[in-house]
Amino acid sequence: MNIETGISSLVELGFTRLEAEIYTYLLQQPQATGYKIAQAIHKPTANTYKAIQSLQQKGAIFVEDADTRICRPVPVAELLSQLERRFIDKKETAESTLASLQFDDDDDRVYQLKTTDQVIERCRHMLQAVESILVIDAFPSILELLKPDIETVASQGVKVAINAYESLQIANTKIFERPNGQKIINGWPGEWINIIVDGDQFLIALFERGLKNVIQAIWSGSPYITWVYYSALMAQFQLSAIQQKLQTATHLGEIKDLLRANEAFFPLNASGYQKLIKRFKQFGDSSNEQID
Repeated sequence: MNIETGISSLVELGFTRLEAEIYTYLLQQPQATGYKIAQAIHKPTANTYKAIQSLQQKGAIFVEDADTRICRPVPVAELLSQLERRFIDKKETAESTLASLQFDDDDDRVYQLKTTDQVIERCRHMLQAVESILVIDAFPSILELLKPDIETVASQGVKVAINAYESLQIANTKIFERPNGQKIINGWPGEWINIIVDGDQFLIALFERGLKNVIQAIWSGSPYITWVYYSALMAQFQLSAIQQKLQTATHLGEIKDLLRANEAFFPLNASGYQKLIKRFKQFGDSSNEQID
């Protein structure tokens, strides 16, 4: 028997190094007192006695109920069966306990965020989770903070639409620039961001100037609220695009072409929309038709 390998395997199973040494010694010398064990493995007697008591409580050894206190190891197969059963019990307990802590996909609640760091980190977390479509309406300073994350998402093939209040260039994104953007920036006492991911979750936040403090910020994964807000925000994006196009358009066909080009940002296969339709069906809507 490779004693060191045996000791290491027991340590991996939750034994202390000293407990493992004692147990492997007893496998070779099945009947020994605590003093004899301490002498044989060259460990302090007091520490050895404490480890023997621990092994007894773990069900790894038998200790004679007499003054001599002779120790004997529980057979390996029996010990391993005990350890296996304990592991399974702990696994089942952890599984049920941790499952109750897991994020609920059907959570329709609306949550408040209180700090600038919390808002920005939540935005970044949402950007990391996006699968198909991202919509952002934000003031320049906030867009600048999130620009690297947005560029990463856009490079991965996600459809990205941004309502900007000043000239902005981000590759692979659709920019809707507000014609009166500077007027809005100058007129508002604070700065905001509105962000929607996959029509599935949204965050809206209003900060003091300079992003020093949060005036109000909320986040929600409600598919109904998110899709309603998504539709409203995209309608505002369309209006911005039409207003901008009207300054140069020479015929109605240009406006129609513009609207057709933006149809990709109303995807009915978005996860949020699909969750919403599934929720309707649970309440008795058996129709297979999609709602536009």
